[in-house]
Amino acid sequence: ENPATPGKYAVKKLFYGSGKDKRRPEYGKKVNLITKSVDASLLLPEWKGFKKKMREWYWGFGVKEFPINARVWYPEGDGPFPLVLIVHGNHGMEEYSDPGYAYLGELLASKGYIMASVDENFVNATWSGDFVGKEMQTRGWLLLKHLSIWKEWNQAKDNQFFNKVNMDQIALIGHSRGGEAIAIAAAFNELSYYPDDASLKFDFNFKIRSIVAIAPTDRRYTRRMKLNDINYLTLQGGYDSDESSFFGMRQAGRITYSAEPYFFKAGLYMPGGNHGQFNSVWKLDAGAPYSWLLNRKAMISEKDQQEAAKVYIAGFLDATLKDKKEYIPLFGNWQYGKAWLPKGDYLNRFEDNQFIPLAGFEEDIDLTTGSVKGAVISTSDLKVWREAELFYRDGKDKQANSAVIIGWKKENTKVGKPSYSLSIPDAFITSLSIANDDLLAFSLSAGNTKELKSEKEEEEKNKDKDKEKTEEEKLDVKETAPDFSIVLIDSLGVEASIPASEVIQILPRWEIQYLKLKEQSTEAFGDLWEPTLASYQLPLSYFTKKFPTLKIPALRKIEFRFDKSESGVIILDKIGFEKKR
Repeated sequence: ENPATPGKYAVKKLFYGSGKDKRRPEYGKKVNLITKSVDASLLLPEWKGFKKKMREWYWGFGVKEFPINARVWYPEGDGPFPLVLIVHGNHGMEEYSDPGYAYLGELLASKGYIMASVDENFVNATWSGDFVGKEMQTRGWLLLKHLSIWKEWNQAKDNQFFNKVNMDQIALIGHSRGGEAIAIAAAFNELSYYPDDASLKFDFNFKIRSIVAIAPTDRRYTRRMKLNDINYLTLQGGYDSDESSFFGMRQAGRITYSAEPYFFKAGLYMPGGNHGQFNSVWKLDAGAPYSWLLNRKAMISEKDQQEAAKVYIAGFLDATLKDKKEYIPLFGNWQYGKAWLPKGDYLNRFEDNQFIPLAGFEEDIDLTTGSVKGAVISTSDLKVWREAELFYRDGKDKQANSAVIIGWKKENTKVGKPSYSLSIPDAFITSLSIANDDLLAFSLSAGNTKELKSEKEEEEKNKDKDKEKTEEEKLDVKETAPDFSIVLIDSLGVEASIPASEVIQILPRWEIQYLKLKEQSTEAFGDLWEPTLASYQLPLSYFTKKFPTLKIPALRKIEFRFDKSESGVIILDKIGFEKKR
């Protein structure tokens, strides 16, 4: 069933905190559970000067007395229930961010989760200054201090949560800077000492199984978190004018897995989503007058954006904390959940620890070799063939991912059959025991067709376009997606060729214009387009049903044959196999 459908549990709500909050009674005199403050002075030495004076005047406490505050939605029942913490990112501290995830709290509690929305407003920006990311360690560490409180309550016979919390099934969700903070928390959770100052000892070691990064930052903390054996989901809106690129996938690239048990990492890209609508307090990505310049016409509604978030976050938690494996296909292909999701286009990224890479384009600078010894790459009649590290739209910030860029133009070919082929070593394919039930996997994006044109041709084309287009048409441009054939060839030379458009939705090259005026948008954000890869997994049985003589155990070549579209450019990455799940 739709994972965003409310569950069977009655939902209850409470607040825990210092009991001394002078701004919010829910954490002050009306608080339900009292918590002790914590000393964050070793993690946030930037708490000083004018910022310190003004913040302590406003909040009534300093860095040595940070409160452990949260609002909680929980199911009425015996449990034990999985525990989910969600934390906001940077926003004006006076406009409190923690109430903005009630739509998730109500849903998850009804489905048998305890969800706490953590208050970290006191380290957010304000008119007296911003910590500009130097508070990131504090954000992550505070989450672990919250988990410490939950551990105490779960063991205390006089507490209402006694034996009701499943401390072996914990998930962290973070939005914006909070999305980076959850990765920091997951990394700190494994350490004995604070890496920036060993005088602060750590003793956490919680069973954090899953993390969800919503439109996360990935550059605030000077360190980059490398994680192992943890489930990961990241969500991103295309019209996010705060964090304008899919930074969550950069963190995904720094997650590695053991062979067992099962883990996966996934991403959902919503071209019409923004940054703020994931939080019902934030809504827009900027205040007036800058918000007047935003290209809001191209955005989806807050209701639709939050509905998509509910489907994916609830499905992810059900799959990873409650072992409901039936939801896993949703993360490789959004059309499994088409009936649940608001109408529109989506893009998925997916990889699990069953993935066997043949070509990942990270190993070396040799265009003819794959990721496994003996794999050989060859081409025919291509206009463009190069491997490159991908950049975000500003042309400066790296995606920390390399891929192959392939372009073809039939008028320039000798025989009219441009192709890109990957030959697989006999010994390797035999050792894998690849069968019909397994899947062919790869990541793909439409590329920049400018690479097919000379400088003079591009200038002439742009002149013609400018004459033909109105200002309204320039706001959001979709190019026609290229098509090609996916060909499998076995050791006897049997070919199975299927048009890509028959089995996957090939996404066009989106151009995202954040501001109403094109020139302002490109000046502020960079190029209207950036490479955004989608992941695909095709059942090998689909090929053998159409071509019964093809022998999958004897597969020797995977070929991308460009025989459908007259011309095109694609970006291709992570070619390999997925073992049956």
